Amino acid sequence: MRVLQIENDAADAELCQAELQRAGFAVAADVVQTFEEFRQRIGSEPYGVILADYNLPGWKGTEALDYLRQERRDIPFILVTGAMGEEAAVECIKNGAADYVLKGGLARLPIAVRTALKEKALRQERARAEAALSDSELRYRRLFEAAQDGILILRGDTGEITDVNPFLMELLASSRDVFIGKHLWDIGLFRNEAASMAAFRELQEKRYVRYEDLLLEKSDGREIEVEFVSNVYRVDGREVIQCNVRDVTERKRAEEEIRRLNEELEQRVVERTAQLEASNQKLEGEIRERRWAEDALERLRRENELILNSAGDGIWRVDAEGKCTFANPAAARMVGWDTGELLGKRLHDLLHHSRPDGSPFPIEECPLYRGRMEGTLCIRSDDVFWRKDGTNFTVDYISTPLREGDKVAGAVLTFRDVTERREVEKMKDEFISVVSHELRTPLTSIRGALGLLAGGQLAAQPEKAQHIFDIAVSNTDRLVRLINDILDIERMQSGRSTLARVACEPTNLMALAADAMQGLAESAGVMLSVSAVPGQLLADPDRIIQTFTNLLGNAIKFSPRGGRVCLEAARQGDMVLFRVTDQGPGIPHDKLESIFGRFAQVDASDSRRKGGTGLGLFICRNIVEQHGGRIWAESVPGKGSTFYFTLPLATRAGNGAAIAKPQDFIQQPDGV
Repeated sequence: MRVLQIENDAADAELCQAELQRAGFAVAADVVQTFEEFRQRIGSEPYGVILADYNLPGWKGTEALDYLRQERRDIPFILVTGAMGEEAAVECIKNGAADYVLKGGLARLPIAVRTALKEKALRQERARAEAALSDSELRYRRLFEAAQDGILILRGDTGEITDVNPFLMELLASSRDVFIGKHLWDIGLFRNEAASMAAFRELQEKRYVRYEDLLLEKSDGREIEVEFVSNVYRVDGREVIQCNVRDVTERKRAEEEIRRLNEELEQRVVERTAQLEASNQKLEGEIRERRWAEDALERLRRENELILNSAGDGIWRVDAEGKCTFANPAAARMVGWDTGELLGKRLHDLLHHSRPDGSPFPIEECPLYRGRMEGTLCIRSDDVFWRKDGTNFTVDYISTPLREGDKVAGAVLTFRDVTERREVEKMKDEFISVVSHELRTPLTSIRGALGLLAGGQLAAQPEKAQHIFDIAVSNTDRLVRLINDILDIERMQSGRSTLARVACEPTNLMALAADAMQGLAESAGVMLSVSAVPGQLLADPDRIIQTFTNLLGNAIKFSPRGGRVCLEAARQGDMVLFRVTDQGPGIPHDKLESIFGRFAQVDASDSRRKGGTGLGLFICRNIVEQHGGRIWAESVPGKGSTFYFTLPLATRAGNGAAIAKPQDFIQQPDGV
């Protein structure tokens, strides 16, 4: 046995060696006196045990013990000292010393060494067993999604939940966002934060914790008993905590029942041992079968209930008389009744009593009634059901007969509210109709112009030919604008148009838009002015400039020659308020909202003459709302219109930010 002695007295060192040899140890000892010698020896030689004096010249033997702990070296460490107080001895044992022996009682040294060596062997064996168990559990727990235990994954440093498997979400009847970013005490696994933190610290120290009977609170307030197992491992260089949660409520209840039965059996075991053993075996078998049957029935019930309650379509079961025996939540919600109110009521009287025009619908003519009476499948589209409040809605439905032998025992009605789908189809048809009209008008004009030119009828009339050319070019430009606007709308509403947000100065964007529209303003004889505003926007510059140019273009086109169009802005809390003002004919009050719709125009003929498509304001609204703002219009007929829209500042204003008022708009000189 290799022994390292930390001793400055050679005689004492020899006495220790002699005592161990008398006890049968084959000792090969090295003696060091200083801490540096100790570090060199311990780093180069494998020692079975370390014997250290407590008081040494310039240092203490406990410093060597601290060094072993820091280096995670598991070598039995025994203090051999002349004198040592009881408190100091206890402190050394707490810090990892295997034992201490007084030099006046060296006869106990061999016993202390043997005990320390046995304890080390036990630690190593336990470590090997724990390592094997950890490997086995790790392989098992990686079956994360398929596991029939609840599994939580936590960050090793903060205990924050980063993942949860489907089984635990189902067990607690909670969605994923209830767990992610939370801690164990947030989801009912521990009574309070202090208990959870204590368990977390224990896990960090031991790397593995297990609780057999931990109470867990479900989302509905009920408590269940669970087995909680947690361990720490490393993934990509980071520590991760895995917690397995198993519902043992039923197992505990069954174990308690078996324990009670066993206690009763044990009271009569002497006189009826053979009989009770047979009865016990039979009883345990029945319990297992009953539990299996109950579990299977409960699982089936839960699955069926979950499917029916989660279905988006209405599901209604009626008996042979047409009375409701079951209605899922979607069915009750669509007809406006509580589920309890529907039970026992006749289906026809509740939702199929009238035709779409409100006239009575005799039950004998009802296809649902005929299908149930004849036992045939009934499929209908665009029928009408009636709600509790007297309103109706359009449905598609299927009624399937239920048979018991040769008899029809009722039917299952599955229906779907198709009102919104029909509205969407109507809007689509209207949109196609408007687009077709808007395309046909300029195409007809272009076709007519080309026909005249191709026929040579204008060869001798160059001025008239040029006029026809101008009309064709104008209509071509209108077609291009219309198609570009339609493509912009399609990209926005399909989600394929993403905003390239950057920090930008609103004043710069306003100036760029004004520069782009200056030529149009000059040709129309309209004065264009722009105001400045401090601050920054987090926005897509191209889209905001597109909004400015759409609004400015409309304002210029509808302003009289010699009129003025103003583009102004002011801070309004944590937003910037923009407005475009013109001196045009104005907008009727009843159209201030509808002008932001597709192909919406105050005067369609005037808009076509001025080159409008009716889509510009619709695009503006989409752009502004995508940026988190809103847009609206105000107008006095005959005195012009003002269009407003807001955009959030990149850095939100504090509580002391001023609220913009009309006088906050300060104009720069005309012609900017």
